[in-house]
Amino acid sequence: MIYKRKTKEEISAILKKGTETDFWEILKIGIDENIERLEEKSRNGELRKLPAEEYKVENELLKMQIDYLKYLKELPDLISDSMGNPDNSIPDYDPYAH
Repeated sequence: MIYKRKTKEEISAILKKGTETDFWEILKIGIDENIERLEEKSRNGELRKLPAEEYKVENELLKMQIDYLKYLKELPDLISDSMGNPDNSIPDYDPYAH
């Protein structure tokens, strides 16, 4: 596992360098396009044709999918930030265990 072979500073540098690549830009474009597609699906009114309970469930699923995609887009920064600011008040703190 890379966490065992690299220091936190090295991992943060790898993440920063990775987010500056064309590969990451392509991924972000794909994520943004999916967010737009889901938001359009939420706005277009087709869900309103569903029964109330089904509408609630479908609408909540769309919101969760959008939130998850936004989270994925920010994940390298979140990991990098947690590497630089560990919670040292808890012995053997693992920021990824949550």
